[in-house]
Amino acid sequence: MYIFTYKDYLKYVENEEKRNRIEKLAKESEEQLEKSKTKVDKKHDKMFKNILSKKEEAVKFINRKFNLNIKVEEVEVYDKEFINKGGRLLEADIIYKIKSKKIFFLIEHQTKKDYYMAYRILNYEIEIMRTCEAKKRGEKEAIVLATVIYTGEGKWNAKTKIRELQEDFYTEEREIQTLGNYIVEDINNYTKEELLKSKSLLYKAMYLEKSKGIEEFLESAKEVFKRITKEEREQMNEIVRITLSGNMENEEIEEIIKELNKGGDEYMLAVKERIDAEFKMHENIGRKEETINLAKKMYKEKINIETIVKITGLKKEEFI
Repeated sequence: MYIFTYKDYLKYVENEEKRNRIEKLAKESEEQLEKSKTKVDKKHDKMFKNILSKKEEAVKFINRKFNLNIKVEEVEVYDKEFINKGGRLLEADIIYKIKSKKIFFLIEHQTKKDYYMAYRILNYEIEIMRTCEAKKRGEKEAIVLATVIYTGEGKWNAKTKIRELQEDFYTEEREIQTLGNYIVEDINNYTKEELLKSKSLLYKAMYLEKSKGIEEFLESAKEVFKRITKEEREQMNEIVRITLSGNMENEEIEEIIKELNKGGDEYMLAVKERIDAEFKMHENIGRKEETINLAKKMYKEKINIETIVKITGLKKEEFI
């Protein structure tokens, strides 16, 4: 059966009123797809927040990115929710603070490029500084070191300095510097092999994030489980749960985790083959369901039945 797109259908619609109705239906479908993608992004965001909520992993990352040598016992988690002066709630992903000092580390995770990220970082910096602003003369203000972990497709190309988003202004041939700078940890700068070899669980999670589809994820997970400590397995088990949730039943996920922990190759191979077959089946079912749903919407909009049948290849009994 031919699977048509909205653009294909528009070719057949000459009447402007009908065309507008189809465009409206297309927009609604696109909005539904965007909501679905947002759910996936939130799941991945949860995975990285879960890892960085462990001070040991967060300190490893901070030391690596800022070339520091901070000890785990020197830092503490900082409240990541702020109410700005306009009454708006701001919530950062992860914030750590050096104990007894106004030195903060802000870590944000992004699966999509945000071309105003520097502006967001600046807002976070201002609110963090405001929560512990100097009360007496000579007291130091806070400093915030920010980084963005990016695990999306295509290299990060958003500006990393608030200055680069502002008007140009120079004084005596010297450019004025401002707040809001941050550095990026871009997953696209690493090969899978480099991420896998890292001693940090965070970078092993990035290695899994490079997987395309469930089958490759399971194969990658096998490699990760060969290289992690007994203590790290609990967190990695949770990462597998988060990633596979919604794709299979909980009982099967737990069985996969059990096999990953003991290195069961035969079972994992069988799972991958079954998943591949199921995805192909559901893909075909999903396409037809999508076609039927759109046909029903067009019929509801009083579009000619013969036209719907001609374009979709459906029988009228399937959508009436």
